[in-house]
Amino acid sequence: MATCKYYGFPDLFITFTCNPRWPEIDHYLERHRLSKEDRPDICSRVFKMKLDRLMDQVRKEKTFGIINSAMYTIEFQKRGLPHAHMILFLHPDNKMRTSDDIDKYISAEIPDKEVDKCLYEVVSDVMIHGPCGPMNRDSVCMNNGQCTKFFPKPFMDNTFVDDAGYPIYRRQNDGRIVEKRGLQYNNSYVIPYNRDLSLRFRAHINVEWCNQTRSVKYSFKYITKGPDYVRAEVGEEDQENEIKKFFNCRYVSACEVSWRIFAFRICYHTTAVEKLLFHLPGQELAIYNQDDPIEDVLHRTTNRTSKFLGWMECNKIYPQAKKLTYAEFPSKFVWNKREKLLKPRSEKWKIFAIGRITYVPPYVGQAYYLRVLLNKISGPTSFDYLKTVNGVLYNDFQEACYALGLLDDDKEYIAAINEAGLMLSRTQIENICLTEIELMLRSNGTSLTAFERMPRPDDSIMNTGVNRLIADERITKPHKQLELYDELFPMLTDEQRRVYEEIIHSVNHNKGDAESDLADLIREAKLIIWDKGPMMNKLCYENLDRSLRDIMKCDQIFGGKVVVLGGDFRQILPVITEGGRVATVLASINSSVLWNSCKVLKLTENLRLRKACNSMDAGALATFSKWLLDIGDGKINESDSGDVEIEIPDDLLINTSGNPIEAIVKEIYGEQFTRRTDPKFFSERAILSPRNDDVDKINQFMLTKLPDVCGCVVAVTDNREHAGEVVFTLLNGRNESIKCRAVNNYATLFMYSWESSGCHLTYRNEPVFCVLRFWRVGEYEGKPCIENTLASSKIFIKPDFERLKHHKAISEFVGRYYINRIMEHEE
Repeated sequence: MATCKYYGFPDLFITFTCNPRWPEIDHYLERHRLSKEDRPDICSRVFKMKLDRLMDQVRKEKTFGIINSAMYTIEFQKRGLPHAHMILFLHPDNKMRTSDDIDKYISAEIPDKEVDKCLYEVVSDVMIHGPCGPMNRDSVCMNNGQCTKFFPKPFMDNTFVDDAGYPIYRRQNDGRIVEKRGLQYNNSYVIPYNRDLSLRFRAHINVEWCNQTRSVKYSFKYITKGPDYVRAEVGEEDQENEIKKFFNCRYVSACEVSWRIFAFRICYHTTAVEKLLFHLPGQELAIYNQDDPIEDVLHRTTNRTSKFLGWMECNKIYPQAKKLTYAEFPSKFVWNKREKLLKPRSEKWKIFAIGRITYVPPYVGQAYYLRVLLNKISGPTSFDYLKTVNGVLYNDFQEACYALGLLDDDKEYIAAINEAGLMLSRTQIENICLTEIELMLRSNGTSLTAFERMPRPDDSIMNTGVNRLIADERITKPHKQLELYDELFPMLTDEQRRVYEEIIHSVNHNKGDAESDLADLIREAKLIIWDKGPMMNKLCYENLDRSLRDIMKCDQIFGGKVVVLGGDFRQILPVITEGGRVATVLASINSSVLWNSCKVLKLTENLRLRKACNSMDAGALATFSKWLLDIGDGKINESDSGDVEIEIPDDLLINTSGNPIEAIVKEIYGEQFTRRTDPKFFSERAILSPRNDDVDKINQFMLTKLPDVCGCVVAVTDNREHAGEVVFTLLNGRNESIKCRAVNNYATLFMYSWESSGCHLTYRNEPVFCVLRFWRVGEYEGKPCIENTLASSKIFIKPDFERLKHHKAISEFVGRYYINRIMEHEE
């Protein structure tokens, strides 16, 4: 990325793959009667020679023009063949700025067989993608029925770059085809290539133009993605313990082994990138052995000059150095390790390097601000020079950054407070703000004292003797909790009651027993409940175990605390990025060393069975519940691969050959739902979908079926006659306006915005949350109001139409139309 910062976006991304049918390889193997698997070192050596020749051609013979910089990384396919991912930075005079420039060097079309026979043979042999798609749905590039490389490509008469920065190459529908393995391919299956490189190397050489931000990220992802892994089975098959059955291993092919034995480069770049270290005053890096005498270490450290300090000394000697920042310095100067000083580079060799200052995160403090200054200030001679801005020496690097305008400040917020004319002193304002910040930090387990040089509120307004975390947890209403307990406890099943009693017994007998407010809160806790336990990585629980042991000063599991993990292993397990089935299983809680210390309490009774009206319903529910459990337990169509086809019973399917949305709506709501006005009918039915776009489609279908469903807010205005009141105009399905005035106590300013799925109301740019459904116009204490028959909430209005005073269901506003939920003022 330092190279990208210096030269700008890369221009070409090239993938060069070894061709095992190269004549050099075939002649040797035929002469010695060997196969390619017998001598992987031959493939590696020949590919290395071809790769070096390719680099010479693009750099010295200037196939694409002058190359400022080039880099590549080597990877090895699962079948072992090496390939290189290469990035080229072109000289500004040779950049491909137009479609004609791209077409000059990159082609994605089948050449004329009669005019360019040799190129036709190469393209048809190694530059055709597939077969995939309908011709071969089992291809490795297929995923969910689609090619992950997006083949076949669409035909295009001209080359252009799309909005995402990816080139769409010219692919004319000229009728040229290539026949391979009994199938015919046209231009839509051609992989982009360069004519000169394909003819010379007769191998798969994919050439792609890239000069936009997204394509740059894609390119650098390829050259930094790391080695391949494989899932291996060790020992005899064990159906009971798949955790011990499989292992994740680094995959090393025979060609990669030979490549590394020959010490060939895995990564290569033509432009040197020099890592530049820096340090705060008096914090130079010291390297020593643990048995070195302390006097020698101090003497060696005191008399040693770091490269960073040497840069400042160099700025005092050479005038040209004063024009360079720390990152630019390696381009003109070189560090002499023996003499421990920087010297100008010799112009004779025309060699330079790009500097890359070591990254430092913002939370480190002064080192971060020093790095910001080093990227901006040229030619400093001391640390004080870096802290001096316009002749003023500041106390630290952070203040210098603010003075230079390199960091955001609070000037606009200060100006807003001044405009408000608050009758408070500056000290009072600071204490109020700092107190609020301190309370928020304490509620999250930290404090202002954890931040260096951060001001703190006065102790007089902070109750420092109270642990905020414990106080928040103790803000309860015992009588409300007792009422809820009396209501829910009789509803427990026998299994649930046994589990409850087991946990309470552990809490009451303290089977469960660093300094901070959070630690005090944990000590006070008798029971810790962690829901959705199987979804969490086992490392979370192991870290919790170590933390509780430290806090409780107890070497028992979880520090002696009672910890209840709730969840079902049939549901979602830990999500491991780029991980397969084995990685997921190994990350689960039952793979942890803590699992043997856990007591498993099971709930097996299905509460659905209690709702059965008769024995027939109970039997059907029991069968359905068992079927669900069998799916979760993997007992249906068992497979070690993890991919199983499950046959859904016919009684659970909605068979239709037409519109599936119409069919499911008919199944759930019936055919006469458009005439229903009973809120209970709709509240007892729902259609669930895991995808939001499907929800929008179903909602839109429902809206089209309901009568006069096209209501929306068309105007929102302030009532000038009565301050604090708002008038909002509603448009019903008959294009009649309904103007309502909301009283200040119940509604304030409404805004509206449009979305593809309907009209959403927002309150001060935030979405409001009560669905406007089954609202009716009524009266409350003699006043007209709009009443929600489901939520028992009311908005007091003054209707402009007398007919609205009567009870009338406003069914036009259904689905995704929202309005503030306004409760009665007296309540």
